[in-house]
Amino acid sequence: MKIGIAGLLIGFSFLSAQGQTKMEVEKRVNIGEVPQRAVDLIHGYLSGASKIKWYYEQDGSHQSYECKFKLHRKQYSIEFDQAGYLEDIEISYPRRDLPKSILQTLDRVAKNFNIKKSQIQYKALNHELFHPGVWSPISHEKVNYFFELEVLLDGEFYELLMDSKGNIISKRQIVPPTGLYLEF
Repeated sequence: MKIGIAGLLIGFSFLSAQGQTKMEVEKRVNIGEVPQRAVDLIHGYLSGASKIKWYYEQDGSHQSYECKFKLHRKQYSIEFDQAGYLEDIEISYPRRDLPKSILQTLDRVAKNFNIKKSQIQYKALNHELFHPGVWSPISHEKVNYFFELEVLLDGEFYELLMDSKGNIISKRQIVPPTGLYLEF
């Protein structure tokens, strides 16, 4: 399945007009298309991983590469900028373990909500985040972390980035790509 160039241009011009909208386009790529710095950085950490896949991602003007894999019965998504520097690590996080403050905030901002996906997101400081703690229980005091949720709020689909105290850091409506056409 391919996305036409004209469709991408139309979709991305729509994106630039929408500041609080998430409309990302993700394309599977071969490891040879990924910046070598990213490959070198993550290579040693993938020895026990399965289902390793690389993606090129564009969300508005932001472009990145992402390595997705499964390790220790969790889903991982590690994002790198175009030069291959680490941006963040996202790890699947059980909804039942979310801090109560997050659920209380969701109760306050919506009559109805349904969490579709929850992840813990570790932000890279100075492009350095890889250490043994990321792959085993991590000490949250040592890194900058947030919770990223894909949630249905009163019938609208959103991506929320929240801190552990339940504060909403960012809220973007998730919209399927419009103006795109598919070639088979």
